[in-house]
Amino acid sequence: MSGLKKLLPRVNKICILLYFGGIVGFLLLSHEGIRENCYFSENALLPGLVDSKFSASDDQIHNINLDILDPNSEVTDELEKFMLRVGLEVYRQKFTFQEKFVGNARIQNGTNIYGIVRAPRSASTECIVINIPILNNKHNFGMGIVLALAKEMRKQFYWAKDVIFLFTEHGSFGARAWLNAYHGIVSYPVSANQLPARAGSIQSAFTVHMEEDAVSFINLLVEGYNGQLPNLDLFNVAVRLIKIHGMAVSVNYEFVPRQSSAMDDIKSHLGATLKMMKKQVTGTSSGNHGEFIRHGIEAITLQTVYNPQWGNAGFVRLGRVIEGISRSLNNLLERFHQSFFFYILPSTDNYISIGMYMPPLGLMLAAAAIKALSLILEANYVNSEETDKNKETKKDSDTKESVEDIDDILKDMGSDYASKENDIKNSEAPPLQQILITMVTSHMMGFLVFYAPVFTETWSQMFNCPQDISITLLLVTVHIAGMFIITSYRLTLEGGKSLYVVSLLHQGILFGVVAIINFSLGMFLAVCYVLPTILLQPGYMKFNLLRKFVAFLVSPLSIAALICLYTCNGNPATVISEFVNFHVTVYEQSQTQQSWLFDFIALLLYPLWLQFWAITSSEGKILT
Repeated sequence: MSGLKKLLPRVNKICILLYFGGIVGFLLLSHEGIRENCYFSENALLPGLVDSKFSASDDQIHNINLDILDPNSEVTDELEKFMLRVGLEVYRQKFTFQEKFVGNARIQNGTNIYGIVRAPRSASTECIVINIPILNNKHNFGMGIVLALAKEMRKQFYWAKDVIFLFTEHGSFGARAWLNAYHGIVSYPVSANQLPARAGSIQSAFTVHMEEDAVSFINLLVEGYNGQLPNLDLFNVAVRLIKIHGMAVSVNYEFVPRQSSAMDDIKSHLGATLKMMKKQVTGTSSGNHGEFIRHGIEAITLQTVYNPQWGNAGFVRLGRVIEGISRSLNNLLERFHQSFFFYILPSTDNYISIGMYMPPLGLMLAAAAIKALSLILEANYVNSEETDKNKETKKDSDTKESVEDIDDILKDMGSDYASKENDIKNSEAPPLQQILITMVTSHMMGFLVFYAPVFTETWSQMFNCPQDISITLLLVTVHIAGMFIITSYRLTLEGGKSLYVVSLLHQGILFGVVAIINFSLGMFLAVCYVLPTILLQPGYMKFNLLRKFVAFLVSPLSIAALICLYTCNGNPATVISEFVNFHVTVYEQSQTQQSWLFDFIALLLYPLWLQFWAITSSEGKILT
């Protein structure tokens, strides 16, 4: 116990050391000795890597694209004609969706068309989906490649799974409409007709996105909604096939070759890691594959990129890659389960598993937990010392009697001094009551932030301003109002310390749970909040202003402003417009893409921050 007592004055230093130790540990994850090489956990995927049966030529694929992308006819009509001509089962699906919720909200219509190649060797119990988005005002030249592959598949007899060629309009909305109908789900804001026909259970899928009629390299997109990722084996098989067929491959447009210098190697791999994490923090998907992952279907997007300096690899190579992935998936006897679902990609050849990236975050969260534990121990020591003093020193009973006599005399004289003094002592609510009042109030303010955008149109009419500005003003107003409301009930010093302990533990649990689902978001929050909140301990009144400044600096509003300032490269002229766009985008993503970011900030992060803000206004000691 004496050893612990000696450590208490050094707790802040220990916590700061743990915090920066966690950051250093995270930065070192990209080191060659820590990151691991990618490998296949599922041997059933290997047959697709052996040889290719894809025999279409570049000219044939080019001619198919010319027919399908005829400006004088509808793309869906031409797709239907071609697939019927080569012997596929072809079906259409109509759907409607609301694209925007702020500003020019409107209902749009779309059409999905899909063709099914039935497996000759099975009873349609399983299937693979190849998704080709029909791009607005652009051409997806991957259509010709996929249709040429469909024509060849129709003549082949080794397919054990049905193959669905799905052509979707309006980006992820079309894919969501089709998947919802396939699984019998109704999901706002998309409304879709029932599907005329189905295949088997969807085992896996991939999306082909080709905006130009030439390809230099393939960029792989893996990020799904709210931090979800496909099984690492699916990513590995795509990378291996692309390299086998002589094409370059990147992840998030990053080529990360191994550097001779250890420091340069860490920097290059760390840059790719942070780029992937940046996308995950937003909770959005980088392609249509995110809709499949949402339904528990492993999927990735193959996005082609053309650079004249790199030359053209041609349609045929890409066709062989698509065929190889399809054949590997066709040979899979069960769902992906052996490789990782939680990982970070510093390059196409390396990965960082959950077992490696969680310990650095654990160090950072441990700093807050140790700080809370130290305050509990400190309070116990203080109480035990006071108890010992009371046992050793006895108060004079005569003095007590004399004080009581004075109180009686004052009462007889009609004075209420003694009763007022007792009222003041009894008016202080116990710490538990103060904690409950503050936490309930903070979460009520969180619900107000969550429902505030509902009144956007009313505010827009009231202040005669566009709805995007209206929603930003509304959220900022509620945010600031919460700061004043939460501090209207002032905490005592003991109440502030008790709430501080609860809030630190609350923060650690919240960030830890978030990191399990979406590590990138959990790590970002830990970097932003752990160290500042450790410095917010209630204490001397002299430092209250500094504590308020630190707390305000890490408020959701301030962090949003700092992010906008960073994205604008410090240009003040565009910061305000970027700030407005940030709030609108985060809210619309929660409505249209079911991203959790807005809900998380409003219902969990903002109330937690309000608790720390209330602590900065608690009573404190006067420094003498």
